[in-house]
Amino acid sequence: MGIVETAIIGGAVGATVSVAMLLKRRSRRTKLIKVLGGGEGVKEARSFLDASLPALEKIPLSKILDQLERMAGLALLDDSAAIEAEIGKHYGALTCEVQVKAIGLLGLAVRGEPTAAPRLDELAERMETEGGRTMHLVKKKTRALAHLAAGVAGTPIPTDQLMSIEDVAAAGGMVQLLVWQALSMAMARAGKSAQAAGFRERVRRQTRAFESASEPLSTGPAPANAEPANAEPANAEPTEQTEKL
Repeated sequence: MGIVETAIIGGAVGATVSVAMLLKRRSRRTKLIKVLGGGEGVKEARSFLDASLPALEKIPLSKILDQLERMAGLALLDDSAAIEAEIGKHYGALTCEVQVKAIGLLGLAVRGEPTAAPRLDELAERMETEGGRTMHLVKKKTRALAHLAAGVAGTPIPTDQLMSIEDVAAAGGMVQLLVWQALSMAMARAGKSAQAAGFRERVRRQTRAFESASEPLSTGPAPANAEPANAEPANAEPTEQTEKL
């Protein structure tokens, strides 16, 4: 078998594995949301989350995606105390620790923790300072998440960061819902009501669990670049490209 044939087969196998992982995350998200809406509510949903995605202190490479989902799941369940406790114990390779803590801090930002955005900015700085050349993508995504958390707090997100933020959402699962919720809040604070409504609708099609999160439609006079309220939402409908499910 030639090099080209081997590369093609390897790529096909990798794509199959990626799709399988996306489907698994979507299934777990659906189950958690279903349990959350059941009779026992948050208590039963937390038991499901702990059973399907157990908490870890040392984060190995093979468990990064699972722990990202756990952090987003805890944010979905509005358990900021658990997020704080767990990210305070996380350790491992720099890329593992930073990625998981970044999603945890984004969850805290969405749930109204005022220190989350500056802490995520510090985490991005740490990644940029300590990370090697091979960690370029992690650096880029961590910085984008820092901008997103700042956006939730009221600082407009630079336009050139939006693609990297959507790349994080493309992982699917509960991380996707968390990122969309954060985007809806950031856009609302920036006065971009149509875009905020589009992202909010994406989340609401799955769950109303974030309804308690602070999500102002306006915070005083709209910025000069604010969109009119009746503007067409940008990417309001989740597509196969953005949803990746």
